[in-house]
Amino acid sequence: METPAVVNSAREKEREREKEKEREREREVELEAALYTNCLLLGLDAALLVPNSNGAPRTGLFRHSNPRLGETLLHFLLCALRGPSQSAKDFAGVWPIFDSAQSRDFRKIVQGIINELESQGALPRSNSRVSLLATCCGHRFVELLWQLSAHALREVHKRTFTADVASNPLPASLADVVNQSSHASALLTVTKVLFTIKLVASVMQFFGTGFQCGR
Repeated sequence: METPAVVNSAREKEREREKEKEREREREVELEAALYTNCLLLGLDAALLVPNSNGAPRTGLFRHSNPRLGETLLHFLLCALRGPSQSAKDFAGVWPIFDSAQSRDFRKIVQGIINELESQGALPRSNSRVSLLATCCGHRFVELLWQLSAHALREVHKRTFTADVASNPLPASLADVVNQSSHASALLTVTKVLFTIKLVASVMQFFGTGFQCGR
């Protein structure tokens, strides 16, 4: 028969596990919100993010497979990153997506671009990209989108405000930072500090009419 001390210890461990699960859920919500903030800074139409009653983007959009929104955000972010001219070449014949064959070809192109970014050190390497792109679901897919959004903001800022970057160097790339922390939530300072302070005013002014890419 278990003693009161053993029972209390087991209950305490269970409470700690529940607290850790709650903290993890909070980190996931925070990461998804940071993704949508980055997308809006780049000029995404807020209506695509299914805003809730107070106008803020709704989180939890990728708890279940959501290929329509997932592919839309992938296309938008890669257009912002690579520019309209290169994106038109990248996605010729596969965007807009009308059928499963185009969706499959689109994912192959996206995978190729992500592989290129990883080899350049712009994104941290991962072995699960193919399955993530196939399902457009879960926290790891949101993490991938966030990584792309943070990198896109960084590159758009470099292209647009060259003089500012020369006098105020950007922080380390995501690939460099991730080597210091395996958890994406620890990287949110890249979004919160750099882009909130330096980019909100300048990027919103520059993209006042919204980033446009072939749709």
